[in-house]
Amino acid sequence: MHNTENSDNKTLHDFQDGNGPVPAHRHLFGGGWVADSAHVDDAAYIGKNACVFGNAVVKDESLITDHAQVSGFSLIKDRACVRGHSAVSGTCVVQDESEISGNSFINRHIVIKGHRILTHAQLWADGADCLSCPALLDENYGATRSNPCLYCLKKMKKSESC
Repeated sequence: MHNTENSDNKTLHDFQDGNGPVPAHRHLFGGGWVADSAHVDDAAYIGKNACVFGNAVVKDESLITDHAQVSGFSLIKDRACVRGHSAVSGTCVVQDESEISGNSFINRHIVIKGHRILTHAQLWADGADCLSCPALLDENYGATRSNPCLYCLKKMKKSESC
């Protein structure tokens, strides 16, 4: 991951999701990378090596730490935590002080709530579910109907080889 400046003096960062460098900034509370297309509340903590991109939203006093990634149309709220090398993508919701940690990969239309703790969890969509994902409506998401969510498919393949 690296950052550059474009001709408009906007900072660009490559989140390694196949979309190349996109406008982004460092979050004031923690210093992690946040794409300008995503939204992170001021009270949320995004750790130095963590990142939030796509159209993801991190609300309240939620924590994204270590090397965690939150992307797609995911929503992290109610003081939830994503840490370790975890990735939350698609249209997931993590709430109610729940924690996703380890090498977890959560992708789909999944809601994690009720103070749950998931460590090394692998929850993802099948190909048909990806094709019906509302993320396909976003031209900047990096997926098409003939080539669904390359980022998610790459993560699934990686987790199967572990």
